[in-house]
Amino acid sequence: MSGKFNGTQALIASQQPLAIYVHCLMHAGNLVAQEAIESSGVVQDAASLTNEVAATCNRSTKLTAILRGIQSQKHDRASLRPLCPTRVLVRGAALKTILDQHESLSDALSDYADASTGEPASKARGLQKQIKEAEFVLGLKMALPAINLLESLNRAMQSRSYTISNAVAAMKITYEGLSGMRSEETFHDLFNACIERCEELDLEAPKLPRVHRRPRRFETGDAPDHVFETAEEHYRVQYMKFIDTAMAALKRRYDQPGIQMYLKLEDVILRSCNPSQPAISVSCVVDVVKQYPELDGSMLHTQLAMVRQLMMSDTEANPFTLDTIISEIVSMEPVVRQLFNQVDTFLRLLLTIPCSSAEAESSFSGLRRLKTYLRNSMAQARLNHLAVLHVHQDMTDGIDIEAIAKDFVLKCDSRKVTFGF
Repeated sequence: MSGKFNGTQALIASQQPLAIYVHCLMHAGNLVAQEAIESSGVVQDAASLTNEVAATCNRSTKLTAILRGIQSQKHDRASLRPLCPTRVLVRGAALKTILDQHESLSDALSDYADASTGEPASKARGLQKQIKEAEFVLGLKMALPAINLLESLNRAMQSRSYTISNAVAAMKITYEGLSGMRSEETFHDLFNACIERCEELDLEAPKLPRVHRRPRRFETGDAPDHVFETAEEHYRVQYMKFIDTAMAALKRRYDQPGIQMYLKLEDVILRSCNPSQPAISVSCVVDVVKQYPELDGSMLHTQLAMVRQLMMSDTEANPFTLDTIISEIVSMEPVVRQLFNQVDTFLRLLLTIPCSSAEAESSFSGLRRLKTYLRNSMAQARLNHLAVLHVHQDMTDGIDIEAIAKDFVLKCDSRKVTFGF
């Protein structure tokens, strides 16, 4: 899809060299979290075990019932959620639920193993043994703060009103937050919190794994292998690797060439139309839009100055975003709108480069609710109509149902007789 030579962006660029490729920023944040988890063995093992435990509970109604019974005694109804690479806001909640429900989950697996036979019982005992390892608790503790921070960024990227400059600013704040987590003091507090949690759960504290001696054929010198003296030193390396990978991936995925170009285009219109900021010069506008043959830089600068005068009365009332300018242009009369033809064209170019496909994918996911097994014989036309109604629910809710029903009845004489019209 994103291949520079044979991907979709390469095929589109061959037809239209001016097309800007911008990877969906919500997906970029999701890939950052996935890449960070896979960089650390401790964190990856904890995430994989979390997914396996949740999937096992969801597949077994008997295990789910046992877990619900134990949770009801503690007045808790939190449900386990399996991890999914495409669901960007479930990792933090899933890890936290496992960490909070550790004792109830361990008891449920034990009861399920005693009440079952064969492979299900063996699997339950194996899962119970793994989640009672201190390394599993430490992996959850290590991953949770950074994953929550990245998911907050992903949640912000699903907003309909954010601008690319806001997205870059949010990325920088997230980067600084990750940078603040990368310290020996932070890990020391995290490691002590893990020990306290292990004591609450009656588990052994994290300890050094067994040292494996390297075969002689792999030795390249006389220097001895490095050996960690404490468990905290050993796991600190895994934690730092996890945070470093998250920071590097975040910076790399948000520093796309397309984003930098889009940022320049957006900066031109936001700075030119915002009365609270200094006006941008003609040369800057001409330099940014010179590659687009349909735009005249000097004329665009003049029209943007006119929009700036119109926006003065609305700046204090509403947050100044790209949507504010679009609403101002769209609300104009057709004749007046012709005075801003360059601004209109410029806005259309910006709107053809969505920085996030979250809303479109959310609408696409609605097909699972529309094309159900009971609607298996639905034709394409009806599916399209239902999809439109589902996507534009704000307009659908304002429709007068009685007027539509009356119009439906009046179209046929037999319906008039049936419904009394």
